[in-house]
Amino acid sequence: MSMKNSMRFLVIFISLCALILLSACSASSEVYDGTAKDEGYVENNGADTNLGTESGITDHNPNGKIIRNVVLRGETKDFDTALETLKNKIAENGGYVENSSVTGGESIGSNRKSSRNAVYTIRIPAEKLDDFLEKTEDMLNIISSSETTTDVTLEYYDIEARMKTLESKKAALEKMLEQATTLDDIRTLQDDLYEVIGEIEAYRSRLNVIDSKVSYSTVDLTITEVIEYTEIKVEEPTFGERISTTFIKTWRGFWEFCQDLAVFFVGAMPVLLVFALIGVGVFLIVHLVKRRNRKRLERWKAQQNDKK
Repeated sequence: MSMKNSMRFLVIFISLCALILLSACSASSEVYDGTAKDEGYVENNGADTNLGTESGITDHNPNGKIIRNVVLRGETKDFDTALETLKNKIAENGGYVENSSVTGGESIGSNRKSSRNAVYTIRIPAEKLDDFLEKTEDMLNIISSSETTTDVTLEYYDIEARMKTLESKKAALEKMLEQATTLDDIRTLQDDLYEVIGEIEAYRSRLNVIDSKVSYSTVDLTITEVIEYTEIKVEEPTFGERISTTFIKTWRGFWEFCQDLAVFFVGAMPVLLVFALIGVGVFLIVHLVKRRNRKRLERWKAQQNDKK
């Protein structure tokens, strides 16, 4: 490369670096001064609280990015109907089931079956989350609930600023690559360009994940099949209530034990009949043997008396 070409290349390189620096300063000023400061950004860092958000947007910051996660545990006496109703409510609110599983219900030796449990991970549009939760509480006996909100506004706009800087760097590298004349310069510029492109794609992927979590809130729901609903009381039960509850539970357990015992004997009756027949046969054989031995002993005694 001639001295003239080298000087021209150096001037272009310095100019592009200055352009990148100015773009980065402008982007940072726009993000932190215009969004985080002027719009009243408040960082939450995943506190377990309800900020009353819709679509991941706070009231004081229309550009805020809020992720809402809800955990619910509920009970139902009509398990199949509850699951069908739940699916309809999810569809009505424009959501979808990310994961689900149903366990339990196996036979335990009688006509009764063990209680079933359903575990769902549900994604609901953030603006419809409160309506979905209200309908779910009407459908189930909710025994526990918790909500976590995470403010990712700072991270989101910081990534956007970094992407703007990387885009400027990418454009500069592409222009330098067009003007490069030596093989070493071309290889170096290509390596730098590929690295920048990789960083941009990684940041873009992270933004897509954040957008998905902000737009669709997550609900982890567990549904348990029960005979009687769990009573949630704030006050401690009285002495009389404790006696009454214990008596009812004990009597119910005793009645279920008697039912299981009766079912066991009915089911085991063919086996018990076989053992009874074997026992009668053994008893008759032993009785006949003893009777024969007794007669032999009597005859022997009679013979001894005749000899005397």
